[in-house]
Amino acid sequence: MYHDEKGNEHEVCVAEWHTIKEKEIGVFYSAKPTHSEIISDENVSEGKTSQRVRYKNGDIAEYGTHPTKGKTWILYKAKNNEVELLKMPDSLDYKKDKVFINYIFSGTKRRYTSPDVFAGFIGALARTGLKIQTTGSCFKYGSSFPSVEHINGESVDTLYLKDSDEQKFITAMNNFGFNKQITGKDKKKFDNAIQEKKGSLHNSHLHSRFNKSVIKRILLSFLIIIFSCQNKSKSQTDYQNQELPNINKEITDSLLGSPLIGDKLFIEKLKETCSIDYFNREDSCLYDKIEINYYKLFRKEKKLMDSITLNSNINLKFKNNLIVKNNHEEHIKTILYSYLNNDIIDSLLCYEYYNNANTLSAYEKYYYINLKKQKISTVYLVYDESSIIVDNYEEYKIDNTTGKFKKIEK
Repeated sequence: MYHDEKGNEHEVCVAEWHTIKEKEIGVFYSAKPTHSEIISDENVSEGKTSQRVRYKNGDIAEYGTHPTKGKTWILYKAKNNEVELLKMPDSLDYKKDKVFINYIFSGTKRRYTSPDVFAGFIGALARTGLKIQTTGSCFKYGSSFPSVEHINGESVDTLYLKDSDEQKFITAMNNFGFNKQITGKDKKKFDNAIQEKKGSLHNSHLHSRFNKSVIKRILLSFLIIIFSCQNKSKSQTDYQNQELPNINKEITDSLLGSPLIGDKLFIEKLKETCSIDYFNREDSCLYDKIEINYYKLFRKEKKLMDSITLNSNINLKFKNNLIVKNNHEEHIKTILYSYLNNDIIDSLLCYEYYNNANTLSAYEKYYYINLKKQKISTVYLVYDESSIIVDNYEEYKIDNTTGKFKKIEK
């Protein structure tokens, strides 16, 4: 039931609801967990999820294809308390007395959410009258494969609108209790939203997390104020505060990439400081020390970009390939070619960007070309709402005679 500004009641829809045990953040497993008695084990077809196991103690395990881990299991352990979930209607197109409520799902089976979240979502839709595409909230039992943190229907994701409409929607969502909204670091900066500083997960969608404290309780009102202080390890703080020596002098061209990608110590510190949950990693994660925005460098489709001269005979050239770009998915691959006297000798995938709002998948491959050492360093960064995972760091030597790329074995 929605009450408009004139006091009119609108019976927007009827939704089925049920209770589940609240879930903890998911944990990856290489094999199916067998820690508790299994009450059901079934094949499903829900996005990237192909199998779901329910346990007697309320736990849920899901199996499917993760964007970087490949075939894997995620276990969502059950807490002792229960929460309510409702099944969102597959679509809404409500029109009455100048109230318009319209949404559709975009390629997702995460069609369950908290009743509070759904009420706030409907309110924002009614307030703006905008047509929204949502990529959903969570699955029936509060799980969210391949994400480990999009649990219990606490948040809802939506695809971006044009900037003016997006601001209207963000403001309305904020007014209806969504006070932790996240937008992409390469998107416009919006009022009442946190612009992502680390990673690119939210370049494809707005993430809106509901604040339950805004719900009015008739029998009891209370205020809890929590003071917290987070201590940082000395080694981490020292690395954050120290001057990074001579990096600007090494950058002769933005196409060389960030020298930090060629710094093994930095890569290790990146692993340590960014593998914590999204909402607590802002002050510690060293991601924003990377001074090159690779996405902005390569997001526009170009056939051949400027070349880099290695020596009198060898040049390096980039070829940018826009694999796919639509309202929910974007995939870019950039190939580095080695030319010897204008003939292609070798090639290497140096940059890759992938973001899919429907599957909550986002990753990038970064690189650095060290001309002095004639070496290329590459690394994958995998983004989700629980962490930035640093993976598959590799180094290649450029043969200054043949132009060949030779992988340096660890």
